[in-house]
Amino acid sequence: MSNEAGYVFAPSTPEHVKVGFVAKNCKFLRAEGIPDGSCYIARPWRIYAKLRLEDCWMDAHICPAGYHDWNKPEAHETTVFEEYRSKGPGAEQADRPDWVKYEA
Repeated sequence: MSNEAGYVFAPSTPEHVKVGFVAKNCKFLRAEGIPDGSCYIARPWRIYAKLRLEDCWMDAHICPAGYHDWNKPEAHETTVFEEYRSKGPGAEQADRPDWVKYEA
């Protein structure tokens, strides 16, 4: 449940770790008053951040971009953000960054 605008995940996965956060069959919900498009799914705390989402439902508070590089363009080459079969109003993929792997 998002209680304020911002980020849901900020992975700090060590470089040698193969799998980071995994969220499966979850719901990205929001508290009353949280505006549409005000929350990112994730941003890398460190440049080897890893996150995998599977079969998650996202409310409209998830911003269309979904992910932010937190002004770390070098993370585009090392971060592993994966999203599989997301659904709901916040799951639209048209504006997701090209460095995030997506599968419908």
